[in-house]
Amino acid sequence: MARSTNTWRRVGLIVAGVVLILAIARLPLAPRPTPDPSQVLTNPILRVGLQADRKPFAYINEQGEMIGLEVDLMRLIGEVWGIESALIPIGADGLYDAVTSNQVDVVVAGLQPNSLYDGKSVRYTRQYFDNGYLLLSKDDSPRLEGLAGKRVAVQFGSEGHQLLQRWQRRLKPFEIAPYELESIALNAFQMGVVDWALLQPTTLSDTLNPKIARAEWQSQQVTHVWYTMVVVEQRADLLQLLNDTLHTLDQDSRLDMIVAEWLPYYAPQK
Repeated sequence: MARSTNTWRRVGLIVAGVVLILAIARLPLAPRPTPDPSQVLTNPILRVGLQADRKPFAYINEQGEMIGLEVDLMRLIGEVWGIESALIPIGADGLYDAVTSNQVDVVVAGLQPNSLYDGKSVRYTRQYFDNGYLLLSKDDSPRLEGLAGKRVAVQFGSEGHQLLQRWQRRLKPFEIAPYELESIALNAFQMGVVDWALLQPTTLSDTLNPKIARAEWQSQQVTHVWYTMVVVEQRADLLQLLNDTLHTLDQDSRLDMIVAEWLPYYAPQK
């Protein structure tokens, strides 16, 4: 009887231990403090690699200055950290090499997370922009259930065109109006030739026809193309600092203000 009692006692202790471990595991982890920029960066200048031919994100204007959404964002991050941002133009084929060879601290060029690189040679930050497709409508909320009977402008042969064709097979009938360019599709939408349009946000930068009065419209994000920053895999401290800063800029709307400056008609429902 004593042996049986001791056995059950041991079983009870094991069960209690397991319950305690599970309870501890369910407790929320305390957030890690944001690293101090002065301790993360050994150089008082943040070296930023950009691809300077991507209007409206980063490009060279007529005065020879690099401007754009990503340029303003990285300058703002430098101001928040109390340091200067050095903007370094890099060709598309050298972006990853630049950060892994320590030529720059971070690359900001509309790169999307890639499993071939992530956690192996580089790490990706949280997103700073979503270039996924938008449904645009002037008269009602542009949701999939409202597509029936609509005429929708899109660029011929694009991913958006393929997306509309897939929707056509499973939703109530609607008409696809393909155009050679997204800018032409946007003009058709502005002029009222079509009811809705399916476009990427970058189309809404400098392709709007200034001769056509801008009508109010609503937009709905229907796909996601996350633009992220890239740091070398060993720089976990810099990765966290960038992520925390981007989160702060998103929460206090400063990131939205920069986007609105360069894409004034981009306002998807969050």
